[in-house]
Amino acid sequence: MYNNYYQNAAFINSRGNTYNHLARMQMAQEYFKRLSMNNSYPNFVVENKPYSGHQSKTFVAKENQKLLIVRHGERVDSYFGPIWIQNSFNKDGEYVRSDANMPRNLIYRENPYEFEFDPPLTENGLNQARIHGEELAKTGIRIKYMYSSPALRSIQTADKILEGMGLKDKVPIRIEIGLFELLSWQMYVPNKYPWIDKINLKNFGYNIDIHYKPFIVYENLKRDETIYDYYQRSHYVAKKISEQHDDGHIMFVGHAPSLEGISRLFTGEYMRTVDEFAAITRRIPFLSIAHCEKDQTGKWRLTPLLSSYEKLQKDRSFKVNVNRPVYHGYQ
Repeated sequence: MYNNYYQNAAFINSRGNTYNHLARMQMAQEYFKRLSMNNSYPNFVVENKPYSGHQSKTFVAKENQKLLIVRHGERVDSYFGPIWIQNSFNKDGEYVRSDANMPRNLIYRENPYEFEFDPPLTENGLNQARIHGEELAKTGIRIKYMYSSPALRSIQTADKILEGMGLKDKVPIRIEIGLFELLSWQMYVPNKYPWIDKINLKNFGYNIDIHYKPFIVYENLKRDETIYDYYQRSHYVAKKISEQHDDGHIMFVGHAPSLEGISRLFTGEYMRTVDEFAAITRRIPFLSIAHCEKDQTGKWRLTPLLSSYEKLQKDRSFKVNVNRPVYHGYQ
């Protein structure tokens, strides 16, 4: 789902208004269809079974394997700006919740300023991710494998989506460094990203697969990574992971460029130009989803993601408030 970048502000301006949130998701779907997708959507492949005597012909619906690529939810610094850290910790380094949209709880870091490079989600971002999970569950999609970027905001998003789907304790999150964002787009890249250790994440309550070994290690990430390098890295990771799973739906939770970077080569398309890549990815709102489906020949392709909130959109008219200024450039 791609949508106008400014739709990021929709839910924030009407806190607690689930309908505005669902409308934003629907609008993003329609925009995504216009940008990148084939509008045909074969939900199931129907196979005839042999029969004998007076038995009627029976049909077995075989569901195609799906890969859902999700951008993380609303991050704290995109809502409060880069000074949020100064306003959120006392002199002893203890977290102080100063606003209703600040997260209720925050994982401990010895140096709070590490959150500058690895920010958490807002309270709205956490709630929106959970609602996404609930709505996805209504479509009948059941995630079997969950992979996340090592960024805290992506891990939190994966955790809340699984919670909304009722799968938090059943599907562990596998942290894949290869799903991290495009480094060359960052204003500053530290020598070592201060990602939180798997054990600490698990102790805080996230269902982390501590035994998973990523296909890409941090040392392999290029600080001067070009968009074409990013396409290749994303494709490599998606291909390796998909080869590990012959059945069962997969979800990747990453960043704005993840939807384009992973799905493009994975579905047999050519790389876009730098300008095209930037124009698309900078318009992808939080919690957008790219939906890939594997056909009976084993090929993956982008397809629309149909769900129960399409009916909600038809039944009601929504007005999305996009007047609140948003911070650009965050992924």
